[in-house]
Amino acid sequence: MAWTRTLLSLALTGLLLGGQLPAGSAAPSSGTITIAIGVSIDTMNGPLISSTVVLGLTRHMVQGLFRMGRNRKVEPELAESYSVSPDGRIWTLRLRRGVKFHDGTPFDAEAVIANLNHLFDKKLAYSRANLLNMIASWKALDPYTVELRLNKPFGALAAHLTYQSALIYSPTALAKFGPQGIGQNPIGTGPFRLEQFIPDQRVIMVRNREYWGAQPRLDRISWVTIRDEGSRVAALQAGEVNVAIPVTPKFRRSIDERRGITFKVDPGSRLLYIAINTYFPPLADVRVREAMTLGIDRQQIVNAFVPGVARLPTSVFASGAFGFAPVYNYALNPTKAKQLLAEAGWTRGPGGRLVDAKGTPFPRLNMIAFRGRVAGDLEAGQAVHAQLSDLGFDIQFRELEFTAVIAELRDEAANRTSQPRTHLGMFSLGNSLGDGSFSLDFYDDRSKVNWAVLYYAGNSAWRDIDVAWREVDPQKREAALAAAQKKLAADHFFLPLYEAKQTYGIDTRLRGVWSLPNEVYWFGDAWIQE
Repeated sequence: MAWTRTLLSLALTGLLLGGQLPAGSAAPSSGTITIAIGVSIDTMNGPLISSTVVLGLTRHMVQGLFRMGRNRKVEPELAESYSVSPDGRIWTLRLRRGVKFHDGTPFDAEAVIANLNHLFDKKLAYSRANLLNMIASWKALDPYTVELRLNKPFGALAAHLTYQSALIYSPTALAKFGPQGIGQNPIGTGPFRLEQFIPDQRVIMVRNREYWGAQPRLDRISWVTIRDEGSRVAALQAGEVNVAIPVTPKFRRSIDERRGITFKVDPGSRLLYIAINTYFPPLADVRVREAMTLGIDRQQIVNAFVPGVARLPTSVFASGAFGFAPVYNYALNPTKAKQLLAEAGWTRGPGGRLVDAKGTPFPRLNMIAFRGRVAGDLEAGQAVHAQLSDLGFDIQFRELEFTAVIAELRDEAANRTSQPRTHLGMFSLGNSLGDGSFSLDFYDDRSKVNWAVLYYAGNSAWRDIDVAWREVDPQKREAALAAAQKKLAADHFFLPLYEAKQTYGIDTRLRGVWSLPNEVYWFGDAWIQE
């Protein structure tokens, strides 16, 4: 018998997706709000969106088959339920009825098929289609049922269908505008529809009065790009915008001291870490890597640079994801760190530098870091540099632009070798899907995205990772993910520093705003309290 999971009843999804007033609340006033964001809005075509903030903006207009809900779990959106065949290779999706796109086109199975054909069009070569490349074929079984056949069992498919590449656009609009035009004319089924788009400047969306769910509470939302953080904060303080995203802690006091606005801290899923290249022989010794782990004072780093807006790590991915298990206490222990280094053959020599029994120094390490991606990132990297130097490592520290760090880490020819260009590299990893298997894919040496951990050559957790991918049963998936985390943490393949929370400034009259830990902000349930 096929393993079946009905996500939520139609009555309950109206509450979750459309939003309802809290018990005893007065009817909210409608109105217009303005949101300042720090990134450009160049396209709203899901597979081409490069910012999670822009993805959140787009999701007010364009929905998917599933979404990540406020409780961080997969919820139905345009799909109502699904079932999976015993071998895990056939997923049958039952679709919501009575839904129309903003242009009047009906939502049905053929609309889903048109979007899958568009996503996997080889001429378009969408790189973000890779997260759904386990789907081998698709067909409509009837007007409101779609069958997906997979090339392998894949238990996380529902979570992957929450990804930006799986947003569902009007097939009429796709045919009319094409991949570039749909990015400027995002015609979906959401509670808001596009009114105006000025690339890199502004998006204005208005209430979709034909929305299939509960009507949104706001009439209009204007999103404006203000790249400079100080300017975003000034606009918030002047009342020119209702929300500023993001705002780092250095502006906390100046915001909280101003009447009518406040500094907000929401849970996040972005883990800041220092990747270790285990292809480099001296770093292939797990004792050396564990010594590095024990030589970092994470609490001191958090207290100094991100007080109140970061969480100390306890695993190899952030705590908000499905399958998270606290498997390791990353506490400072310099005594044990020195003991492990001695066991590995390294002791302090002249000038405090690590040397082996022959007096040969530990090779100099090249470390790269960036500024401005995560609160406190560069300062945290500099602190790690200083603390590892105190252990006796000789490290050349370089600050690069974030894009330059990515380019250097992605250079396989220079780094997947015993003589790599980069030995230690700062990176931050979010989780767009809220599923731990998404993070583990970045840590798997068989994966093409392994550059995110600067080349981890271990394979102890591969079997568990495969189970986490394959199994449909949530309990079996959780057990496999926990086992994988435990093995990966014991291998000390990177140096987790902290989980960054999401921080922003907001008008205190604006209620009902919430965010997901993947930096998607939701205003579909918001209202202005006069």
